[in-house]
Formats: sequence, C-alpha cells, structure tokens
Amino acid sequence: MKTLQHLAARWWLCCAGALHAPAAMADCMLEIPATVVLGRYDPAATQATPESWQLTVRSRNPKTGCRARLQVETADQTSNLLSLGNDPTGLRVTLSQDAAGRQAIPVAPQDMTSVQLDLDRQASMVLWATRGTGQWISPGLYRGSLRLTLLDEQGQTLDRRDVEFKSMIHSVVHAQFGQSNSASGLNSTRLDFGELRQGARRSAALAVQANTGYTITLSSANGGRLVHNSLAQGRVAYQLRLDGRPVALNQPIAGLSANRPGRQSHDIEVEIGSMQQVLAGEYRDSLLITISGQ
Repeated sequence: MKTLQHLAARWWLCCAGALHAPAAMADCMLEIPATVVLGRYDPAATQATPESWQLTVRSRNPKTGCRARLQVETADQTSNLLSLGNDPTGLRVTLSQDAAGRQAIPVAPQDMTSVQLDLDRQASMVLWATRGTGQWISPGLYRGSLRLTLLDEQGQTLDRRDVEFKSMIHSVVHAQFGQSNSASGLNSTRLDFGELRQGARRSAALAVQANTGYTITLSSANGGRLVHNSLAQGRVAYQLRLDGRPVALNQPIAGLSANRPGRQSHDIEVEIGSMQQVLAGEYRDSLLITISGQ
C-alpha cells in the first residue's frame, strides 16, 4: 500500500512540472500585399526602372517569438516571373533582393532567407521587381503571380501566401530618323537640295517601332510649298511621297495607317516641282510628322 501511494505522488508531481514548463516558440506568419501594381512601362526606355514591394514575418502569438525559413515559388521555377495578357509572348519581370538586380531571388527548394524572432519582434524585407526594356508586347493588362511559403525546421508549412503582379501596358510608338534603336537616330532631319533644280529629289528614312497599329500624319507649314525667306510671294511647289504614295499636303489630314505593330521603316521622298520665274534666294518649308497609336 505504501508503494502505490508513493507512485501516485510522483506522477502528480511530474504532471505539475509539465504544466509549468516554458512555452514553445509559436508559428511564424506572413504579411504581404495580395496585389502589387507596377507602374507605367515604356519599352523604348534606355534603362529599366526597378519597383519595390515589401513583406513582413511575425509571430502568430505576439507574446512569443518564432523561427522559420522562407521560400519563393514561381511558375517556371526561375527568378523571372512571366506575366500573361493579350500578347502570347508575355511580359518578363525579374525578381531580386536589391534594386540593382544583381541578387536574384532564389526559388524553392532553396531558402530565400531564414528568420528567428524574439518576443514582440517582426522582420520586414524589401524586394524588387524589374521589367526589362525592349518588350514590345501588345497593350493590355498583364498578370503574374508567385507563392511565398514559411516552413519550420522540419519542412512543415507554417504559412503560405500568393501575391499577384499587375502591369498595364499602354500603346507605345517610338520613331526616329535613321535606323531604329541606333545611337545616331534623331527626332528631326534636314533635306538640303543645295541649288534648286526642277525634278531634284531628296529622301529620309523614318524608323518606327510600336506595340500597336499606328497612323502617320504629315502637315506642312506652307501647304506643301517652299517659301522664299524674305518674300512670301516667292514659292516653289514640291511633291512629297510617303512609302511611294503621293501625299497631298494641302489637305487637313494627310498620311497613312499601319495596321500591324512591330518595327517598320518608312521612306519620305521630296521632289521639286516647276521652277519657272523663281526669285533668287533661300527657300524652305517645315513638315510636322505625327505618329499616333491606334
């Protein structure tokens, strides 16, 4: 009988000791935006602009700390996020841990980072999304998503969240004289005929790149005439052709439409008209060329 009483007393003491043991570290949890909206995108820009977004890890129980590993998953298991929209090519977004894009975000099964939080602490991290230049994709809304997972030391999931990236691609048209994307491309050019002669011709190449169809319109400061520098009555007619088609510069709207996007070159040719009874001096006209996305 004494032996049974002694065993019962020891069992009660063991249970009481367990009830007063220190609490284990609680689970970590993620706080991230459900959606990250990226700003306006210009494929013609010479340099990409990184955009930041933030995530926070904290304990589910504010009275305790927590410990976890963070992993990132993308659809193609790379640090490049493909956003899909109207264009089947998609929009490529590079994910990195620095604004310069040198430290790419590792994807699962690699850990991006690990955290160990003390009481009433949290860990915040700024990450970066960069859309590379030169992506001439169709206008519209593009979406891509990635998944972030917190794991414990045994690989069990503590928390999992998805974040969606949205990019609105607008109609973009880039034009210059000279070869497209060349360093020597200019926003204006000069056709110098030297000594005017009837039938003389000069031409210029206008390189256009667009992610949509576009319209080219031309307007003349002098209604399609070369005008004497000092005597307005001195005029010389000329004919302008755009891609071989005559353009009536005396009309309110003159030009052409290109229904397909992409990179195209347009030839602008000027031919001097009749030279009868022309005053000596310098003649000129100014053309304004407008390219509008559809």
